[in-house]
Amino acid sequence: MGGNKLFLTRGGVPLQEGLIARMSRIFSELVFCVGRGESGRAEAFLRPCLGGLSAVFAEDREDGRGPLEGLRQGLAASRREWGFLIGCDMPFPNEAVIRAMWKRTGGADAAAARLDGYPMSLHAFYRKSCLPHIDRVIADGPRTKRGGAKITAFYADVALRVVEEAELALLPGYRDSFAGFNTREELARLMPTRRCTRSSRPLSRSRSA
Repeated sequence: MGGNKLFLTRGGVPLQEGLIARMSRIFSELVFCVGRGESGRAEAFLRPCLGGLSAVFAEDREDGRGPLEGLRQGLAASRREWGFLIGCDMPFPNEAVIRAMWKRTGGADAAAARLDGYPMSLHAFYRKSCLPHIDRVIADGPRTKRGGAKITAFYADVALRVVEEAELALLPGYRDSFAGFNTREELARLMPTRRCTRSSRPLSRSRSA
């Protein structure tokens, strides 16, 4: 994308505005996982999208640890026992899908859907009980410019609930919830200009999923 996807705009409007609006209707707490030294810039950039909602900005402790470090810091910063992780490049979370996944978290430490044979680790529920396992993987994992260990690296160490695609298939548009972009061409296909307009619906607090 040529830069941090968190700071992308369309027509002067942060792309995160729509994602924030959707997530705030489901969850009562928003935690933004950002790179080391980026919390001030991220808060200033996203504050107009929050509409008065309180939010926490959790910074990576070190560079080169990838999204696993973001998950670790987000879980540690949250006041809740459970957190739902979603990538900033996944603009259309489906509330019905997220709630269906939440109902399947009983007795688990994490819950992730599996589509096309792959776990959707950036659209998944994680419990604070995952933290020591994440810390171990981070401590043992690689340090690269492209990021450290994959999020799935600790899955074998926790009680993971895999939500199969068949369990979600009856929900209209369920795959949109997992759709993301890595290039500007994918962004244009996923979010045509007509869909990237500022919402007139105010953000509001809602109960946690």
